[in-house]
Amino acid sequence: MQMNLENIRIHYKLYNSPKNNTDYLVLIHGLGLDLTMWEPLIPHLQEYCHIVTFDVRGHGETQGQANPITWDILLDDFHSLIQSLDISTFHLAGYGFGGNLAIKINEVYPEKVKSLILTSVYMYFPKNVAIKELEKRNQLISHGKMSDLAKNMIRQICYIPTPENELLLTKAYDKVEQRTYFNMFQMLTETVTSEDLKEIDKEVLLIQGDKDPLFPIQQTNLYQSHLQKSFSYVVPNSSNLVPLDSPEIYVKLVGHFIQEGISNKFISVMEQVFTEDFTTILKQTFDTLEIAIINGFKVNFKGDEIKGKWNQRKAKNLLAYLAFHNPSSREDLINEFWGESDLVSAKNNLRVAINHLKRILQKHHLDSFLKIGREDIRLVGSISFDLTNYLQLLDKCEVERDPSLKRVLFKELEDTYQERMFLDIYDDWLLTIQQQIESKLHKISETME
Repeated sequence: MQMNLENIRIHYKLYNSPKNNTDYLVLIHGLGLDLTMWEPLIPHLQEYCHIVTFDVRGHGETQGQANPITWDILLDDFHSLIQSLDISTFHLAGYGFGGNLAIKINEVYPEKVKSLILTSVYMYFPKNVAIKELEKRNQLISHGKMSDLAKNMIRQICYIPTPENELLLTKAYDKVEQRTYFNMFQMLTETVTSEDLKEIDKEVLLIQGDKDPLFPIQQTNLYQSHLQKSFSYVVPNSSNLVPLDSPEIYVKLVGHFIQEGISNKFISVMEQVFTEDFTTILKQTFDTLEIAIINGFKVNFKGDEIKGKWNQRKAKNLLAYLAFHNPSSREDLINEFWGESDLVSAKNNLRVAINHLKRILQKHHLDSFLKIGREDIRLVGSISFDLTNYLQLLDKCEVERDPSLKRVLFKELEDTYQERMFLDIYDDWLLTIQQQIESKLHKISETME
């Protein structure tokens, strides 16, 4: 449906619930996406409430001046849409950028907002982090096209992208102009301060995935410490885009939160969800491929060391790289390991190396952990990587406010640290990470003196 308003034509969809006298839920998509990201969830969410989705200015099928876009313009767009639909009050669920917009809407129209549901939402971005992320994403665009950025982002925001989801998300990215995308990413850095969070008097549900490479769990903990009334849930086996990675859990969380709020009944439902998740997680702990590279390379499964010809054909190098950069495009792997070879030779070397790695895993009936696609290679299933675990602990230590706990965390980090952490692997990407680790440890030690 299209709504013609002053200076803009907003593309939106309204889904009525079969239930009478129920609330409205407005779903706001993330940066680079559009309302189609919500479509797989709609039939299930309708069981709880009426639903409104729309394409934010500069995205999808909404037509209007896209540059420059400001928070005020987006707030006016939203207010005009809701007013025209004659919706007086509503719950807001935002993913990524959509969550930042939801917070802004609550600031300006607090009397209309009943609650907030925020999934993978960045708030009070450190400037240096924002600058680095902008530079990184800019480098992923070639010839002004968003397709390269889309491919990279989809691999990060989805835990295991299905062909259907990849197509859905790629189509959405293709409709966004490069200038619009980066202008709105810059807006994220100026959204919400910790003081702003303290002013939110609504109930807030915070959702994130446990496999999210973009959004560390510590950030949710930090946000929750500032919010007056909040509940957080970390969804297992999900990356950044939880609504598509784990639609059933997302629907259950959101639906019951809208119906019950933060109440004993809601917490009982969450305990049930957690028990179901925990049973799955507990099973997976016995089926986890454990990869270690700190102070020596080793692979274990169910307590047994997986032995093989790891020193041949870059097998351990590839496995370590895939564990950290999961998934990896064939192009990235070629650039990392065979960048000096001609393209034909490099492609052949990659094919031989991947097949060798597969044979090692196959010998132990573990080849199901390796998925070889036409464009990318990925590890699937339950994977534990000691470098990722170490970096997560480092991030936790960095933001920890309690001095005594910070010292305990730092001691654990220091005990593991060595001048040469990766004894068996001499790849450039690991040397860069070691330098980053040294820099962070030095900064933390200075704050503790």
